[in-house]
Amino acid sequence: MLIGELQKAAKLVQLVSNVISISDLFKCVELSSTSLRACSEFGNVKYAISMPEITAPKLVNTAAFFAVINNLATSGEIHFKLTETHLEWKAGSAKGKWAFAAVDGTIPEITHTEFPWVPSEFFADALILASGACQSATVSVGLYGMNIEPKDGKLRLVSSNMISLAIAYVGLDGYPKTDAITVRPPIPRILSTLIKTTTNGRLDVTDDGFYFTSDEVIAQLPRSVPLEHDLDGVLSKFSTAVDTIPISNAAIAQFLNRAKALADKGVAPEISFRITNGSIVLEQKGISNTSEEYFLAEGIDATKEFNSVVLPINLMVDALKNVDEAILDYLPNNVLVLRGVAPEFMHIIGGKSV
Repeated sequence: MLIGELQKAAKLVQLVSNVISISDLFKCVELSSTSLRACSEFGNVKYAISMPEITAPKLVNTAAFFAVINNLATSGEIHFKLTETHLEWKAGSAKGKWAFAAVDGTIPEITHTEFPWVPSEFFADALILASGACQSATVSVGLYGMNIEPKDGKLRLVSSNMISLAIAYVGLDGYPKTDAITVRPPIPRILSTLIKTTTNGRLDVTDDGFYFTSDEVIAQLPRSVPLEHDLDGVLSKFSTAVDTIPISNAAIAQFLNRAKALADKGVAPEISFRITNGSIVLEQKGISNTSEEYFLAEGIDATKEFNSVVLPINLMVDALKNVDEAILDYLPNNVLVLRGVAPEFMHIIGGKSV
């Protein structure tokens, strides 16, 4: 079989397999004549792929498997041979073998058959954008997760770490659940990747979590416990938008990536954001490096001045590619609000005074 086909399958299965799990089964992938499979606390995934030389399902160590597959020439072919204790592989002049993993248990079969909802690419983007506020390792247990629920005729996705709040809305048509469901990282990114990289994707949402199927994949991704805090009260404080400016997201993203690279090791990267003389001024300061850039802020009164607010870079980078404008109303309180329309999205980021 072509190595590129197996690499594509491996890339998706790798999202679920957990090489640092304390469970031996979760650190394995299963190869068979018809599929590549893995399961862990992050979910259960099965990728349909023909490997007829593997005549019986076999578990091998995930790290060893990916170390080989991800480092072979995409255009070549790979062949397999089963022995009593190993799965041998050969790709051109390279060859090797994986020992069968001795583990208790097997990967469960996914038997779910109803997939009534066709998610849009906006939903895939919204999963990433709206989970941006709960990616930090410092998020409290009661806030670690993203809520997904029908709200005001739309499907609302929202997360917060009380330093920032990210929220996105997409169309509700056909969504199969009427109450809220909570999922934790890395589930939003796994589901978004499945939607974007496979064909004819369809979803069901149950009390167990998400069930996804496509032409290539079937997967089950678990839900988590509900959030302990009601975020509606926080959202209600940011309902106005009087002073807004368009954002040149590509140019600002370049600055943020540069500032992130220049940041001192062991220190959470930050930038200062201010408005002066009709321009946005971004500045990064470190012990040994500094960077500053001016961006024309169209539509803002050139006589208005907003003092510097120090903001965490990591909370801005993912959001920026989908942001169209910044809301300045809350800058006097050291809060920057970023907003986009495709999908409908808002990221509220708290900062500090210089």
